[in-house]
Amino acid sequence: MSNRTLSPKQVRNNEIMEEANNEAKRIMADEELRHAAQVRLNVTSNKLYTSLVREYFKAARDAGNKETTIP
Repeated sequence: MSNRTLSPKQVRNNEIMEEANNEAKRIMADEELRHAAQVRLNVTSNKLYTSLVREYFKAARDAGNKETTIP
């Protein structure tokens, strides 16, 4: 696996995932933000981290789609 080469799309997905993890950790560390996110996403506390990552990833993907469709 050390000789593998990633496509540009795979590299971008890895970057988005790293950003999503950092953002989720930042929110989880702040009690006020954590509570607001839990209410907004309507999930239990044990599913909050995964939901935050999913939300970030979806927002990044949607933003990427808008950039590619604008001439």
